[in-house]
Formats: sequence, structure tokens, C-alpha cells
Amino acid sequence: MNHGDKGIDVPGKQTQSKKLTGEQVAEHNSRESCWVIIHGCAYDVTEFMPEHPGGPKIILKYAGKD
Repeated sequence: MNHGDKGIDVPGKQTQSKKLTGEQVAEHNSRESCWVIIHGCAYDVTEFMPEHPGGPKIILKYAGKD
């Protein structure tokens, strides 16, 4: 995962996006804290995992990754 100096956006209600590194997102790779990167933005999908149609296993496979 190489995002260079740009970092990874965290979408939200703030006026500016917060920038994270791939290493910071990679720390969130468990059922307790699960983040994924989609199109350069990091999303906390922890609460969504039980509702995911494919189940939590497929999300955990990509947790903390792009």
C-alpha cells in the first residue's frame, strides 16, 4: 500500500479531511476495530461487519488494507 505523501483521507463532517498513513490504518484489523481503505479514504466499518451481506470474514480479510 503506497499512498506517498498524500496520506489517506478520513471522510466526515469536518471541513478538512484528516490524513492518515497506511500504517495507522493497518493497526485497525480486528473485530474490535476494523478499518478499510476504499478509493483513498479510510472507513471504520467495525459496526457494519455483522450487517455485511457477505459476513464479517470477508471484511476482516481486507481490514487495515487498501
